[in-house]
Amino acid sequence: MSKSERLEQQILSDRRAENTHLCLCDALFRLQYWRGENFHFHLEQPLGSELVYQREMKTIVTHTLKAICDMCTAGSLKHPENDGFLKKRTQVLTTSRILWRTLAMLLVHVKLN
Repeated sequence: MSKSERLEQQILSDRRAENTHLCLCDALFRLQYWRGENFHFHLEQPLGSELVYQREMKTIVTHTLKAICDMCTAGSLKHPENDGFLKKRTQVLTTSRILWRTLAMLLVHVKLN
């Protein structure tokens, strides 16, 4: 936002427009949470995303487990030209301990290799 006043205004406008999506995420999380432990919520975001710091996301961040993994392992994400694996960290907020453990094991596997 420090590049120009016009760019700052565009970023702030985009954030306001995204507020609807954040409120929808919050509503879906609350529904799944209300339905009980047999129902789960998952949200994936690139690591470093500002989304998780937004006010509307506080309930989700507080009541989920965060797993961090590399897309090169989780999704076999490869560079289109040299076919090498891309190290692209992502975070998954989830209410599922099974998914959380599985993603955590993927990260350990990457570190061991």
